[in-house]
Amino acid sequence: MNALWLHWETPDGWKLLRVKLWRGSMADCVRLLKSVSPEELVTAYRRRRPYIHCGPEPANPAIQDIHGAWTLEAPLSIYLMPRYLVFLRGQTVLRAIALTNIEEAGTLKRIDQPGADGLLRFRAEQETLAFALRDAEGFAAQLAEAARLNLEVPLGPKRKSDDWDDDLQ
Repeated sequence: MNALWLHWETPDGWKLLRVKLWRGSMADCVRLLKSVSPEELVTAYRRRRPYIHCGPEPANPAIQDIHGAWTLEAPLSIYLMPRYLVFLRGQTVLRAIALTNIEEAGTLKRIDQPGADGLLRFRAEQETLAFALRDAEGFAAQLAEAARLNLEVPLGPKRKSDDWDDDLQ
């Protein structure tokens, strides 16, 4: 059995459809989906696995004041997918950041509250974002790996090299 997860945003919110099919049927389904999908989506899924999914995880956006103390805003959910980091409130998408735009993913310990949840911090779209969440280190590792995988050149079918000469065979 193979599994396929289809994500999309509708006016009613974020949707996830999980499909499980036998290998042959899934291959037919994927071929059909490739024929109607944008090229950048097909390219993204030719990259080497794993396709990382993490969450949705409850998180609080965090802002640091000039004295080093962190203020936490209203909770939301963050969901790491193979191509995007999505911020949700309920089923409503607040923001989606392409993983190709994420840099410097890491964690911070809170000096102002040492026993509190750790902070996930990263740069995206020319701003630094921070979130308090339960397993900040684990999420940061997954985010860094997913961002790295999105920068790799996708696998393609083997082809003859440019210097291949058919007359030599």
